[in-house]
Amino acid sequence: AEALLCRLGARATGKKQVSAKDGIEEIYRLIQDLGHDPDNYKIADGCGLSNYDYLSPALLVDFLKFA
Repeated sequence: AEALLCRLGARATGKKQVSAKDGIEEIYRLIQDLGHDPDNYKIADGCGLSNYDYLSPALLVDFLKFA
């Protein structure tokens, strides 16, 4: 999951060397594109197992509709 997060960051930025932070920033952009306020959510890692992750059920439904 962390590798996918970095891959997402690489695709979004075009850089060859990226970190999870780049992927997280892209997820926040997607959250905004889906019509949600990114300030209401917290992404701490790519796998979703962190106690510091916060997503709403409505956002998860919108992610699934987008996919």
